[in-house]
Amino acid sequence: MTPTEIELLHTVDVNTRYELLPKCEEPAYRELHSELLIPTSIKIDVPLFQNTMERYTDYFKPWSKNRPEMLEIRKGLPLVNLTGRYTDDEDLTIGPLDYHNKINPDKQLLETDIITPTEILYEDCFSQLEMLRPYLVRSSILKWQAGANFFPHIDIGVPTPHLRLWGTDNPESIKVRFKNEHDEYVEVENVEAGRLYIIDTAEYHDAVCMSTMGYQFFIAVNVASYDLLKNIKVRT
Repeated sequence: MTPTEIELLHTVDVNTRYELLPKCEEPAYRELHSELLIPTSIKIDVPLFQNTMERYTDYFKPWSKNRPEMLEIRKGLPLVNLTGRYTDDEDLTIGPLDYHNKINPDKQLLETDIITPTEILYEDCFSQLEMLRPYLVRSSILKWQAGANFFPHIDIGVPTPHLRLWGTDNPESIKVRFKNEHDEYVEVENVEAGRLYIIDTAEYHDAVCMSTMGYQFFIAVNVASYDLLKNIKVRT
């Protein structure tokens, strides 16, 4: 998006933009999310991915400034952002949108406002994402050091205009947990390195990097991707 297009975006109230969007309704959402984390047929080549990310080390930015203790250990690199550039010193899409929207009430953003790919998306290591490219909205690579975390939260309210996929190159260190019926957070097991998963972020969950550094695939798609997501589920 150009600066003018970004400014024009904010001439339409965020609530109006939200109401006009097509959405995945409750029955369809629950049909897709039959489990909290569902493997798909998309698998990233982990060594190729890791080698590629080394070239972009200097372009990872802190995941917002809302938690100063996380500035050096919790970072992100945009695959899809507002400008198509990954070199900007500031990137509104690298960080929690709820925090951005809270401190910028006149310039609030939806995931589906953020649709411009960066050239990083077209690196060879992301060739497996080609089928998702027409549907991608705000998407990033997260780079966490030991101790980096997200507090318990939900990302999606149903009905929702976007859906999420997630994965990691290092499941031994990057841990995702979901809240169960006893208000306990239970770790997801048997995560495969490089595999993308359909993730139910309408449920409370958190995440932490336990030890060595790890990357995460933080992917969002618009709801036109619904049938594709159903088709790439791996039946287990």
